[in-house]
Amino acid sequence: MARNSEKIDRAVAAAGALELAKVLDLVADNALTPMARENIIQAPLLYEPEMIRAAQALVSDYRSILDRGEDTPLEVFDDIEPACSALEIQGAVLPVASLISLARLAGIVRRVRHFLAARREALPQLWQAMHALEGHPEFEQAVQEAIDTASGEIRDSASPELRKIRREIERANQAVRKKLQQIAQKAAARDMLQEELITMREGRLVLMVKDDFRRRIGGIVHDQSASGQTFFIEPVESVELNNRIRELQIQEEEEIHRILASLSALAAQKIHELERSYALLVELDALRARALYSRKFQCNEPIINAEGRLVFYAARHPLLLQKLPQEQVVPLQLELGREFTMLIISGPNAGGKTVAMKTVGLLVLMARMGLHIPASADSEIGLMGDLYVDIGDLQSIENDLSTFTSHMSRLRDMLQHAGEHDLVLIDEMGAGTDPEEGTALALAALEALRQSHTRAMITTHHGALKQYAHDTQGVENGSMIFNIDTLEPTYRFRAGLPGSSYAFEIVARIGMPEKIVARARELLGSDKNRLDHLISEFEKKVQEQQELIQRNRLENDRLRALIKLYEERAATLREKERALKKKAVQESEEIVQKANAAVEQAVRMIRSEQASRESIRKARELVEEARKTVQAEKKKIAQPHGGQAGQEQLRPEEIAVGAEVIWAPGNQNAVILAAPDKEGKVFIQAGSIKMSAPLSDLRKATVR
Repeated sequence: MARNSEKIDRAVAAAGALELAKVLDLVADNALTPMARENIIQAPLLYEPEMIRAAQALVSDYRSILDRGEDTPLEVFDDIEPACSALEIQGAVLPVASLISLARLAGIVRRVRHFLAARREALPQLWQAMHALEGHPEFEQAVQEAIDTASGEIRDSASPELRKIRREIERANQAVRKKLQQIAQKAAARDMLQEELITMREGRLVLMVKDDFRRRIGGIVHDQSASGQTFFIEPVESVELNNRIRELQIQEEEEIHRILASLSALAAQKIHELERSYALLVELDALRARALYSRKFQCNEPIINAEGRLVFYAARHPLLLQKLPQEQVVPLQLELGREFTMLIISGPNAGGKTVAMKTVGLLVLMARMGLHIPASADSEIGLMGDLYVDIGDLQSIENDLSTFTSHMSRLRDMLQHAGEHDLVLIDEMGAGTDPEEGTALALAALEALRQSHTRAMITTHHGALKQYAHDTQGVENGSMIFNIDTLEPTYRFRAGLPGSSYAFEIVARIGMPEKIVARARELLGSDKNRLDHLISEFEKKVQEQQELIQRNRLENDRLRALIKLYEERAATLREKERALKKKAVQESEEIVQKANAAVEQAVRMIRSEQASRESIRKARELVEEARKTVQAEKKKIAQPHGGQAGQEQLRPEEIAVGAEVIWAPGNQNAVILAAPDKEGKVFIQAGSIKMSAPLSDLRKATVR
């Protein structure tokens, strides 16, 4: 019991430090009912992976409804728990408002169940969770027939007896009004009335008589005006008629009570089913609110793993999404628990270290409360233990604790209880006391957390902690990228590298006197200056390298596009060349055929003139040679793309830097610029284009 109490206290503290309540309020604003709002805000933290997956799947199912442009026929409904509690008493009679609430709920249940049942195959988890919804159509219809739900009035048609009584009341009212009108006309003629009106007092029809004449009209005084000038008198002649109306009204009340009792008894027959359906509708309302939040902020269901991994892609702080346009919120890409279990984040103040850490903590809590998270769908949540958070100044005046003592108290709790499945988040570890002593305490705490295999994220400015992360297996550095040229934060996280605080650069930029900054550097010492300078220079080179990579990537894309365009144009030219050659061969064939016919004719003529056989043989050889030439040209045209007649493919041993070759796809002379790489590609220059070409595309250059 004590252990559960500690877990609850720890969860409450973590939620407070991470401002989870503000996120839950954003989600709850989408709820239709205050009961669903409470359901969202008071949702428990789940510890079992299967329970988390199930909760996430329900939100995903409802989100799929919204993504299709639909919604369930859910409406605002009342809290029926007081009515249900009343019906637990035998013979209880509910007031009209409660019966209307129950009937409205029964109608919503009926319509929602019909909607979900029609989509049970597309929404398996949601249908499984809501299939127990059970309406009460008999009760729903009975209430609609008996009560005007808009006004709350009992209909005349609620029972034959009620209709009869109300007709009698109407006739009695007409009779008493007729009598009073006769009396009023006579009294008005004598100026005895303030107004010639028939009004109502204490449920009885009366006249408004002037003070001077109140004794002149016999009857019962029911009321007096505030000025004392008017008396509301029921004349003696109308007393019996009014008594009859009152008797009928009592009968009406008794009949209405009987009708309400009948409806209450009908509701009581399925009170447990209505209670269960009410609870399911509250849960459905809460699911709808979660799905609407998910859709609004483009959230996703994360992957839930059991290996303790945290992996975030395009993660965004939910409160920043509410405050800023989505495109202005810099996404976070971060992981913990795969190659390392502890992450030390460094960098300048206001660079986003704390926001990054809060984002991780908030998204872990959101996922474990059944909420989609503002991150890519391939993000993973794998920590199912406790969350320990030490962020911000939580100085306790009540307990007489300084800021430092308060931080140390929380650190002590972490060291005593945190384990392999827990997540520890500490902002500015080792701050608030002597820097050397604070650093030593921080290093000792880090060692203890690492030995317990606790997952931890720590922000710091201490160089010793950055060094510890660099030297220790299972601990990794990380930093928030800083624009060195503008000295402005980018809010982008970079794993694997520590960050500089840039304190001197920042204060110089805001106008601190140069001599003060220079003296501060002297006082800091050469070693620390050298380390910060190295980190700064390293970050600058990394930034330059990334910019160079980006430029090279763009240039590579441009060259690929040019090569593709060149190859397409070269292929077009080759097709035209083949077409022209084919046409030329066809023409040459026709010429040869005509020449052959002419030669054969000449041979016949020579024979007829008794020419020598040697002359005939030579003439035929000439014709055959022409035929072979034409056939050779036809074979060249028929060769496939990339093949070049008379060109041999290069062998690897024939590759030499500076050698001239033929680039077959473009049938173009090229020069080898570098030896083949691991993939067998050769870097060449063909004309003004430099590229990597497969060895199979190169041919021996034609010897001239």
